[in-house]
Amino acid sequence: MEFTTENVEKAVMQFYHDISQQKNINLWLTSAQSSTAAWVFAWDLLSPKKSQEVQFFGASTIYVKVSKFWAEIPPEEYQTLKCRLLDIINTYAAGGPKIVLTRVCIALSAFVLNTISGAWPDAVSAIIQHFQPANLPQLPTTQVFCVLLEILKVIPEEFLTAQMSSSRRGVLRHDLQQALNSVLELLYQALVQPGCPQEVTQEALRCCSSWVQFGVPLLEAESLVRIVIQALHDKQLFEVAADALVNVFLHPDSHRFPACIMRLLPYIMSTDELLNRAIQEHDEETCTGLFKLLVAIGENHSKLLVENLLLESPNKINVTKLLSMILQCSSMPGYFAVDENCSDLPFGFWYILQDDVIAAEPEHFQVYTEILQPVFATLVDIFLLKVQFPDDEQYESWGRDEKEQFRCYRQDVSDTIMYSYNILREPLLQHLCSTLAHILADPNQHNRWQSIEAVLLAVEAIADSVELSDKEYLTQVFTLLPQIPFTNLKLIATALNVIGAYAVWINNHSEVLTGVIPLLLQGVTNPDVAPSATMALKDIARDCQPLMKPFSQHILNSCQEALLSLSLKPREQVRIMVCIGRVLAVLPFDEIMAYLNLILTPHIQQLQVLLQEQKAFMILLAQLYKKHPELLDYKDCNLAGQFQCGISALTLAETPTVRNAASFLSEFIAQRHKRAATAVVVIELAPLLLHRVLKAIGGESSRSLMDHMSDVLFALNKHYYDHLGNWMMAFVNQDGFPSPRALKQHKENFTRHILSVCHRERTHKRKLREVVTEFTLLCRGLIGTEYAAATALS
Repeated sequence: MEFTTENVEKAVMQFYHDISQQKNINLWLTSAQSSTAAWVFAWDLLSPKKSQEVQFFGASTIYVKVSKFWAEIPPEEYQTLKCRLLDIINTYAAGGPKIVLTRVCIALSAFVLNTISGAWPDAVSAIIQHFQPANLPQLPTTQVFCVLLEILKVIPEEFLTAQMSSSRRGVLRHDLQQALNSVLELLYQALVQPGCPQEVTQEALRCCSSWVQFGVPLLEAESLVRIVIQALHDKQLFEVAADALVNVFLHPDSHRFPACIMRLLPYIMSTDELLNRAIQEHDEETCTGLFKLLVAIGENHSKLLVENLLLESPNKINVTKLLSMILQCSSMPGYFAVDENCSDLPFGFWYILQDDVIAAEPEHFQVYTEILQPVFATLVDIFLLKVQFPDDEQYESWGRDEKEQFRCYRQDVSDTIMYSYNILREPLLQHLCSTLAHILADPNQHNRWQSIEAVLLAVEAIADSVELSDKEYLTQVFTLLPQIPFTNLKLIATALNVIGAYAVWINNHSEVLTGVIPLLLQGVTNPDVAPSATMALKDIARDCQPLMKPFSQHILNSCQEALLSLSLKPREQVRIMVCIGRVLAVLPFDEIMAYLNLILTPHIQQLQVLLQEQKAFMILLAQLYKKHPELLDYKDCNLAGQFQCGISALTLAETPTVRNAASFLSEFIAQRHKRAATAVVVIELAPLLLHRVLKAIGGESSRSLMDHMSDVLFALNKHYYDHLGNWMMAFVNQDGFPSPRALKQHKENFTRHILSVCHRERTHKRKLREVVTEFTLLCRGLIGTEYAAATALS
């Protein structure tokens, strides 16, 4: 069917009213927009006599042509096109659907991006001049300003989303930066105008938020920023004002104006009453907006804030107040992900703050810690409340996503308590020990298992930071463990995790073993807590092996009981076998043989199958694919089952298993052009594989496994490059995946870097590993930190 105005108009109307044909009609309309005939019918569709649906399609078509088919326009027609766009905007500004007007404004923004570096270098100032009330007397003044601000707002938005080369983007950014001051001056004049209509104020704030990405000349714009801060107190303007301010204080340019930042801080602090009222009224939208602003200032200007703590001046008072307000964010009432969604915002700030303190000069470090210790002590007390579980009935009423978010939140809290230990040191140990003792002395302790579990979670969090010589308070904690009323499985699991986390410390303080070994052995025979118990017992058997002999009989008997119960999962059985081996190693030869006959004989066959499934099976398949791929042509070979087995093996915690699984999957993927049947399996199951790999990169697996995940991505990039882009886009568009810290822009950059890695040389395999390492650090909130560098293999 020919692409005429009449045919296109009919197709548009049919698209909206005939659901059964929408897919085919959409394909035809897309072809119509790509045709050269679109330059003709698009303008006809914008006639005021057409329906809104038709007008919108016409405006969208013009945008498509200007943004994606610019090469079709001869340079001598640029001026004509510009005039037509401005005329259409004038027409719709006088009366027409807002949605259509906005679309034409976006088309004009695309025109600006295509001409500002050449044919129309003064585009922004020319647009400002064109849309002046004196030049458009037929339009109300308010409408003129709203249209102008809408056009200016969408120019940076189009710049962010438009597809272009990096060099072209750099040139455009420079050209738009040249227009920044004129835009900010216009915004200032609009906002200070007496009696400025609220719709103009809202558009001006949105425009400000959009343009500050090109820079924040705070010396010139300080008065404008103060006006935007004042707008926070207007409920109708709050959201757009908060967004604009977050962009201002997050911009790297703002670092160039430390004095200005400190002058603006009191105005930000004046929102304390607004914040308190929002918390009391459970106004989470206002709370979130203010907390994002406070955290943005804290994260981006932490070093400046810390330095001002040394000064006895109003600046110190304002910094202290900022810290107090951010503490309010961490202490939002209720359970995270169920009752509130704000308290996770400051995690990055608390890390950066302690990092700046640790990096300070020695003469300043002591002063900083003395000032900030009360802040971090308060933070720990807040966390001891926030991480507590609800009662079991309430917890079971939560959805799967809520439980997962709460789990991740508790992990982030654990990390932050670990950072807090760098500031608090021994007083934190003392506080946790005394808190635990106080709870256990309470006659109502049976009703407070959540409080006990929270303290133990904090003790576990600092396990890697304490010194082996720290004895007084940790010994008290382990002495108190047997006194705990273990009435809840979550409490038991956390207590067992504590024991495993302190295995190295326990090796240097063997007196506590008498109390902890019985707890571990009770756990290994309880299927509900066996995962934590077997992990902890394995750690103790490894790190305290020379101390195991007095406990060997009890350990071996309990392990035998657990194996005979047939209630353990395969990976738990493997850990039990590892423990048995380590304990037997410290016994005399005759005792070893006696226990081997007693314990292992009934399980030899089962153990062989288990090891084959988890470890040897993976490497066997990898070798088959590499050396004898012809064996895979056997008609009964279950390729899909093998591939799914490999994906499942990536979820295990044991590094050898994951390494072998990654090797097998890479070899399987490499068979694409040799064995057509493998390609069918990969194309079907690749989304599942990518989901598993990206969850691991996002923080679900240890960072020590990231190279193996990179190898799988490398294989997909090398052999399925034509599909990988589409597979990756599914995760780019999934909010909060694989980590809430990974924004869509981060994921787009990650995808682009993966796809750009050449697969011809080994050096590019290392490059891909670097890309994955950077992204996993971002997902875990560790990007650019000393902690990340110091724990690169953790």
